[in-house]
Amino acid sequence: MASEERPEQFIASGIGSTAVKYNFGLIQHHTHLPFLPTAEVAAHDGLIRLSEPRNQVFVGRERELARLRDALRPEDGRTAVVIHGMGGVGKTALALEYAYRYREDHNPILRLPADSPVGMTAALAAFADDLNHLLEPSGLSPDQRATWAKNWLQGHGGWLLILDNAERPADVDALLGSLVGGRILITTRQATGWHARCGTLALDELSEDAAVELLERLVVDGGERARFRELAGELGCLPLALEQAAAYLNQTRTDPSGYLALLRDPSADPLAIGPRRDEHERTVARVWQHSLRAAQDENPYATYVLRVLSWFAPDQVPRSLLGRLREDRSAPSGRTARRLWGWTLPYARRRWAQRAGWVTERGRTAHRELTGLEIDRALGVLHAYSLIKLDRESVKVHRLVQSVARTPDPARGRSVRAARQEAVELLLGAVLDVPDDTRGWVRERELVPHLEALLRLTGPADDGVDTAVLLVRLANYSSRWSRPQEGALVLGHLERADVALRRNIVWGGSHPARSALSSNYTEALIYAGELERAVDRLEHEGRWRGPRGRGLTGSSLIRLARCYMELGRPEQAIPLLTRELAAVMSGGGDVRRTLGVRGRLAAAYQAAGWPEHAVAMFERNLFDAEAALGGQDADTCDARENLADAYAASQDPLRAVELYRQSLAVREALFGPRHPAVFACRIGLALTYEEAGEPGRAAEVLDHGIAEAGGLFDETLIVPAMRSHRARVAVGAGQPEQALALHEESLADWITARGDRHPDVLHLKRAFAVALMGAGEEERAVPFLEEGLALAEDVFGGSHAETTAVRQLLGRALLAAGDTRRAVPLLERALLELESAAGVRPAPVLVARVDRASAYRESGDLERAVSLLEGALYDAEAHCGRRGGVTVAARTALARTYAATGDTHRAVSLLTTAAADAERFLGPGEPLVRRIPRYLAELAGPGRPGAGSQAGSAPAIPDQYERQGEARAEPGAQP
Repeated sequence: MASEERPEQFIASGIGSTAVKYNFGLIQHHTHLPFLPTAEVAAHDGLIRLSEPRNQVFVGRERELARLRDALRPEDGRTAVVIHGMGGVGKTALALEYAYRYREDHNPILRLPADSPVGMTAALAAFADDLNHLLEPSGLSPDQRATWAKNWLQGHGGWLLILDNAERPADVDALLGSLVGGRILITTRQATGWHARCGTLALDELSEDAAVELLERLVVDGGERARFRELAGELGCLPLALEQAAAYLNQTRTDPSGYLALLRDPSADPLAIGPRRDEHERTVARVWQHSLRAAQDENPYATYVLRVLSWFAPDQVPRSLLGRLREDRSAPSGRTARRLWGWTLPYARRRWAQRAGWVTERGRTAHRELTGLEIDRALGVLHAYSLIKLDRESVKVHRLVQSVARTPDPARGRSVRAARQEAVELLLGAVLDVPDDTRGWVRERELVPHLEALLRLTGPADDGVDTAVLLVRLANYSSRWSRPQEGALVLGHLERADVALRRNIVWGGSHPARSALSSNYTEALIYAGELERAVDRLEHEGRWRGPRGRGLTGSSLIRLARCYMELGRPEQAIPLLTRELAAVMSGGGDVRRTLGVRGRLAAAYQAAGWPEHAVAMFERNLFDAEAALGGQDADTCDARENLADAYAASQDPLRAVELYRQSLAVREALFGPRHPAVFACRIGLALTYEEAGEPGRAAEVLDHGIAEAGGLFDETLIVPAMRSHRARVAVGAGQPEQALALHEESLADWITARGDRHPDVLHLKRAFAVALMGAGEEERAVPFLEEGLALAEDVFGGSHAETTAVRQLLGRALLAAGDTRRAVPLLERALLELESAAGVRPAPVLVARVDRASAYRESGDLERAVSLLEGALYDAEAHCGRRGGVTVAARTALARTYAATGDTHRAVSLLTTAAADAERFLGPGEPLVRRIPRYLAELAGPGRPGAGSQAGSAPAIPDQYERQGEARAEPGAQP
């Protein structure tokens, strides 16, 4: 297929980019290729991703291998075993030997770095690419491809997963809880905290016979077995130390007796290179000092290269990362002191000095870059002494060797610091060369573990401007590869970068680096859900640039408007977006940007209660998009769907259905049937079908979408979103059990992806509570809503619209449970907040009035309840007409209150009218349609109520439709 004929897909980009409800053109274009569900993809035979070949000199450990074999037999039902022990005892070697020895029993076999969340994501993404070569070219992010891989593992069996170097049980809990179809081996130094999760195997040093056998296999020239036994005892039978000792003997052709004499030399203090944490590191230090001294004698750059490598992650260090390695700057170069002094200046002053001609740029500094041949020779010598493992693409250094190499001492402290600075500058050059688009994801995947390692090993006190740049890049990568509940990690990187810039740049906040960091930090706050903090920063920036925020323009202004919208303050977003739209249009701006700003403004008008303005602006957007971009463009589809949503909210669902059907046909032609944008369009179509009174067709669309999507797009939350909306349809259709099951499954997915404090999750919790009440489980709903109210008050504040909605729903649940004492003040406060809030439409206020009056009735205050309900019914008929659900609910509530006062005649008359209206205007699944006849039967029967305390509890109207201008009865309504 020619490139110009390929359809395109659209991917949100930047910190926290998402496209929810409205798409305003803030998307990038990438070639789209077809997807396959995980169930349709089989692993080819012999798929092994272990990053190391089989160890040909593996000895001993037969008892441990047998125990692993027994522990992981399928009939035992155990899926995971932890191998724990001190560093250097061979935990990873044992896991790899098990994988290779029993590879016929497992397929595929995969090794993941458990000490790096980003590294684990990268490895899973690469595994997904092995299984389905279409995923990476399709433009899916590494996080989405990693999710695809996890879904594949969930749906298949027979695989073996090695989680290498887990630092604590919490690092792997998510995988242990979700992957049950295969077997998992975990290696860790942490001995405790695993027993409740999986089986454990403690690994000690080799036996003396095995240690001797290892030396005999490794040492080329051989030697007396007694000397090898003596050497093994001297090294504590630690496999890592034995391998390095054998490499030293082979490289120097030293006799084991001579090497023993070196180890026992009292003048060679094994602690001369710094204090050690345990005996294993002391052993490694003793071997290392002699091996490294010999390597240094062979190659003058060997020690320095190893010290630089010690600041990176231990595995998969790209050899290309060392391509610009410089000489050791801790040693004099022989050039002028003036140039050497230039490298000791802080970053900003160094740049000033370069402009003044005092020092040269990096390319002309006193210390030259090593040639590729010099670096390769140094790596070869280190490999020969087993200080590193080397292949054509990457380098691996054991963690203990790294720890020893970067530990400073008085004699070598400057060399360690110089190596650290060189590692910083190598990574800085690498990240600055990464393309800022999907082409750079592969390079990001290589670099992120080393960024994490370097910044973890480096204290904030040593941060400079170059480190700040690395922190900002890592924050950007983390936001793209992690989830919003991990936003604190992103914020931490940016806060540390800001401290470094404040200390090293004297120009203050006006410096371009500080300004860019401020923008990144604000975006990260929004990504993490810290909206109030983001607003404070943006408003402060606006006051600094001009009065009343007039200094804000472009992206900063759009960010502030976004925050206002998400905080439920659209009236504050409208003037900002109006000003930005005028600026874009007056400058003859790009049509896509104009569509985006106008779309945001229309959404703000709709949220503020001005649907006519919103519809007019969305109609203008669609006209302009079709004229400028054509009807088959994705942004035109966005404009069409936004207009459809506005029509649906303005009581014109039939026009909305037709627009969504047009858009769905175009999107399927552009992207194919399994693209996320297609599934999002299906959700919109289902909602408009529901608004048009066709819940059956809505359920059909959503069921088809859920079945079609499978587990493909869990990371974009398409499937959980479809389940949430399907649950809403089930509530309206009178299927509470199905609604509860769908809500629980969807809510669990949303909490996993967003955390339990995200605004979207809080809204879904409220919908779940509505479903609980519709199923008659008010007692279960009460504690759920109490927890939700506390979270809403903490996240949004006490008087926010979302908090008010949760408070109102809790009052209803308490009323249904018979706790009128607690219900009445909650419902009174909810009504007061709705009446005092700006831009609230009549229907939600009327619902709150019915709620409060019902609470008064149940508490025995019948006179007050009658007065309030008579007024509510009059206003409902005036604002909503007889067709409205709020009108039917108010009439039903008033009838029940009349019955409680003994006025049966008026009660029966009102209930008869309400029953006819409900059957005529409301859907058959509406609870009121089923309940009103029951109320009539109670009045006609011998046990009809005669007092408020006997009238029974009356849960009021749930709130799924309260935000719309129409007054349709709520699913599960009980006035």
